[in-house]
Amino acid sequence: MKVSATKKQKINRILLVAFICMVTLLTVALLINLGGAAATRGQANRLEAEIQRLEAERVAAEAELAYRQTDDFVRDYARENLGMQNEGDQVFVIN
Repeated sequence: MKVSATKKQKINRILLVAFICMVTLLTVALLINLGGAAATRGQANRLEAEIQRLEAERVAAEAELAYRQTDDFVRDYARENLGMQNEGDQVFVIN
């Protein structure tokens, strides 16, 4: 079975169009995936910054808790908020 030259040209043209369509679709899919990857990286960076901020907040809260469990804190709190005094302290009231 012989295929004429014009039929070969039509087949080649159809194959070329199909190839170009396939390359175009693959390029679009790649660009969409690259955009999604960039968005994912941005979200990962924001979450990492949030983790660091929360870690710093946790460390500060632990330090505050440790201080509030000391005798110095209890003594200062009692003096400043409850009007108590240490032995030997002199209290001056200014009106």
